[in-house]
Amino acid sequence: MWCKLRKKLLLLLILLAVIILFVSQTFSYSNVQKLRLNPMHLEFTEHDTKLRTLLHFSNYKFSLADAFEDEVGGWDAFAAKPKPDRCLSFFNFVDAKWPEWEVELFRSRQFDKSIVKKDSMIKSLLKKSKSGADSPPETIEKNKDRANKTYDRKLKETISLEQDMADTMTIIRLFGHCFFDGDSLPVEGKLKEIYNRYSAKVVPFFNAEIPEVFANDSELEIQDAFDMGLVQDNNLLDFYYKNMKGTGIVLSMATRHSRDVIRLIHVLRALGNTLPIEILYRSDLLRDSKKAILLAASLQKTTFLGDKMTDHKIFKKALDRAGASASDVSDLDFPKQKVTFIDMQRTLTKLTRSDFSDYDNKLLALFFNSFENAFLFDVDAVPLLPVEQLRNLKEFSDTGAYFFRDRNLMDKNDWIETNFFAKLMPHESDKIDMAMGIKPVTTHTLGNSYMKGWRHCQEAGLVMVNRRRHFRALLTLLPLSLWGEPIGSLIWGDKEMYWLSMSVAGDENYTFNKYGASSVGELTAETSLKHYNNTKSFELCSSHPGHVAENGQLLWINSGFSYCKKNGYSRDKSKFPFSAFQDKDEMKNLYENPLRIRHAILPPELPTLRDPNGSPDLSRELLHTLADKKRKKDVDEMPGVDQIDTHDPQKGWIKSQTCANYQYCAYNAIQALDAPGQLDESGHVFQFDAESIKRYDILGAIWSSSLIISDLPEETPNETLIPDSDNGSDRDVEYLSSLVSAADLFSPLDEIFKFWKWEKNTDSEREDLKSSEHSEELIATGLLKEEKGKSEKIEGGTVRSDPESEIHYDPSEVRHRPEKLRNAVNDVLARIQANQ
Repeated sequence: MWCKLRKKLLLLLILLAVIILFVSQTFSYSNVQKLRLNPMHLEFTEHDTKLRTLLHFSNYKFSLADAFEDEVGGWDAFAAKPKPDRCLSFFNFVDAKWPEWEVELFRSRQFDKSIVKKDSMIKSLLKKSKSGADSPPETIEKNKDRANKTYDRKLKETISLEQDMADTMTIIRLFGHCFFDGDSLPVEGKLKEIYNRYSAKVVPFFNAEIPEVFANDSELEIQDAFDMGLVQDNNLLDFYYKNMKGTGIVLSMATRHSRDVIRLIHVLRALGNTLPIEILYRSDLLRDSKKAILLAASLQKTTFLGDKMTDHKIFKKALDRAGASASDVSDLDFPKQKVTFIDMQRTLTKLTRSDFSDYDNKLLALFFNSFENAFLFDVDAVPLLPVEQLRNLKEFSDTGAYFFRDRNLMDKNDWIETNFFAKLMPHESDKIDMAMGIKPVTTHTLGNSYMKGWRHCQEAGLVMVNRRRHFRALLTLLPLSLWGEPIGSLIWGDKEMYWLSMSVAGDENYTFNKYGASSVGELTAETSLKHYNNTKSFELCSSHPGHVAENGQLLWINSGFSYCKKNGYSRDKSKFPFSAFQDKDEMKNLYENPLRIRHAILPPELPTLRDPNGSPDLSRELLHTLADKKRKKDVDEMPGVDQIDTHDPQKGWIKSQTCANYQYCAYNAIQALDAPGQLDESGHVFQFDAESIKRYDILGAIWSSSLIISDLPEETPNETLIPDSDNGSDRDVEYLSSLVSAADLFSPLDEIFKFWKWEKNTDSEREDLKSSEHSEELIATGLLKEEKGKSEKIEGGTVRSDPESEIHYDPSEVRHRPEKLRNAVNDVLARIQANQ
């Protein structure tokens, strides 16, 4: 009898579990249904779903496709022709239909991401009209009609621009496939004429001139950087494709980056680097900066380690703290570095300063360097093993393109964003691409984290590319930057540009590092200092993303070697965890010494929000959004809360309030994102061996103690730039010969005059600098002005620091409002001249 009772009880429990599961699933589904079936949203929701289906990348068709198919007698017959014949037929047809075609910048056209959210757009437009429920009915109807007409106009403009951009990429992709895919195509006769002409059409924003090449502070012949000195047939693409050679390190910089570049060169010497270095810029690098960089690269070892190049107080302190000695450093070879400067400006006079601004200058550097294997570094990136070893990594040798993954932050993108990028790529549905022999993109691209719905995929502090194998990707890379919007609002800086440009070109032969970016530094040892003090998860808070190879070796880090690159000591000492330090000197030691690398934490992976096929059905995303809202909050979502002891971290990266919000805390175990109530422990904790730690400490000491030379020879021409004119025409490089001395100019563009006052955090940042042990060094090198009273001396004139004379300048607005920068410069120049 007891057995029967037990069986009945078991069946009852099973039935109860099934009912609970059913109710749970029904509840989740019903929430999605509510979003869809709410009468207020039904019309808009159905509209948006139909629109997403219409806009889906699989429905893209090249504008001339049907006419071209008729011209060539069908795709099958056309695909059977030899490749030269296909290429000639296509470009002859484009010439006939669009004789004036060339890559367009689309400056005045708009792409509105809100078109697939009609409800929110209409509400926003009605809100701007300021008509409320108490307005007369005829006013409400009139405003609704006006809002719908505005929406229809924006929809039409967006669809038209998206089509034109996709058409542009189709032509560039086919041009690259015909002439730069590694399959030697006989370029002669009519095909050669097309090759030369379309080479100019694809990069109409470049002049057919080679940049100026400098070394040892004097102009060299072009042949020293390239095998040939002339651009034949005005074909710049042909010149660069044929004349690249060797392997080297590429840096993009302006004067303001001088300190970081010198530090990087010091590290490269310590690592025994033998690869040449090319530094590319846009006439915005002062001669004194070049001299300082060349000295850092070429001084004898004894001089290099002397007091001119090394702050021994910082150096010795960092070595002592690391348990290393001076002999550990003196035993290193410190070979001299071969450095070449390449001024790209005369090739770019058709462009304005806002074109390829900031990080996008790296894209120009990737194009205009002379190496076949180009290792493009951010100036504040730090390799932790010889760069030659990076070249020998299997990931690079197999594909010729090795990229690194970013922090997997829980920052979502929108369906229309990934669909836009997918529309620029070749697919099986693109009959003309398939007939020309281009391979369609696969889940290698469509299944990466960005295309699956997360905004951060690639970390671009180091990009390794064989430019000959992937030259056609450089052709799609350039328009992605110049188009501005919508690309500028879809990705951060240049981060996603590299894999995107390759995939758009029909080239998926690239490799991403196995592991995403890790948080690098030391684990939080004391429970009382952890943000989550009742969890199994380890914690590591750092402003440095690092990249660990499959074998567990740390390859490189970003953001230099300072514990906090923003030097926020005075701001941070009252913030957790520093406010909880028993020894107040402990925080000071952290900020005044290089980062101590002992561990790295890689959080668990993020779930898939969007299928690789980019389905217009957003149910999965909606379910994730609903589930996410039910999750407990993390520390960075709860103002005033520093520690949580009631639950585990809900996400792998928590944004810290310290280091000017540049610091993140990483966790190897978090509340499972797709299994509520369970702990996802799939993250990794890396602990580095003693030999590696010693190397990191020595490199950190060398990086942190590097100096900018302050007693250079007196010959210092005052070179700077006058920003562009309003019409965006050719830029002139002018010289301010006697108005301002070189000592008073640190950056000719972004930091033209040191007495410009930043609009945010100025006072606290200056206090941080003055209170640090580096203040004397910074004053000596010109990075920090020694204040006397309330004025600063500028070549005989005095610029007072009263509020009326302060110039407020926000560098983030330069790209969109270059006139603001220009007006500020003109104002400063007028004041200086008035004081002469």
